[in-house]
Amino acid sequence: YVQLGAGVELTRARIAGHEDRAAAPMAFVGVGSTVDITDRISVGANVRTNVMRHYLHMHQQDAALAAEPAHAGDGLAHEYELAAQAQFFAQFVL
Repeated sequence: YVQLGAGVELTRARIAGHEDRAAAPMAFVGVGSTVDITDRISVGANVRTNVMRHYLHMHQQDAALAAEPAHAGDGLAHEYELAAQAQFFAQFVL
């Protein structure tokens, strides 16, 4: 199967005494498969690529704030980056 989704990530970050709380958009695309072991038990796995907020570390903060002063009032400087995720699962149908 193929997965495609979007949502909101609730996050709180604290870096060197500075803090930011946000409801940030995120999205993902992935592929997966499920195998039926019996008629009530199945196992599966999927891999996803997420697009999500990434906070810049302090050595990157100064450059980001200098390049885009608008970030200064928005809390910690951030950008959106890709992140990989793998899931393995077992399912039992009651």
